[in-house]
Amino acid sequence: MAVSCSFRAIVGSPCSHDRRDPSKLVNEVPLLSCVKDIESHKSLWSFTGVTGEQELILLRAGIFTTQQDVSNLSICPFHRSELGIGWRRSSNTCRVPNEIAHHSQGKGNIKSVKGDRGVGRKISKVIFERTGILVPVGSGMTNVHISIPIRYK
Repeated sequence: MAVSCSFRAIVGSPCSHDRRDPSKLVNEVPLLSCVKDIESHKSLWSFTGVTGEQELILLRAGIFTTQQDVSNLSICPFHRSELGIGWRRSSNTCRVPNEIAHHSQGKGNIKSVKGDRGVGRKISKVIFERTGILVPVGSGMTNVHISIPIRYK
């Protein structure tokens, strides 16, 4: 029987093994068992607002509130790696949409702006709420020209 973890439907990619695991095992685990230390990953990619692996996985999947019960969610090795501490930035350019970031424009094109830090929890949520575009926590962003008023609750 093929593995089908809870995140397959959430992020729309098939379940598989962790690409860096030579054993290629595809064992689902409960999301609540995901307790790896993420501090060095947060430091490496310069993002804030995340306290643990479970929260990082949920945020990178676009789940910003845990009002729903997550105790029944399971995760395969592929999704755990891609959403947890296994992901790496594919590009250092700012991923914040221009309609929010107001990047300067070159000759008819939006200038490619280098991201010098990672998108945090609050910025990711505001971008998603305003545009419907998920810019996952940790994605590159620049710290200038961002016009997002953040309301602290």
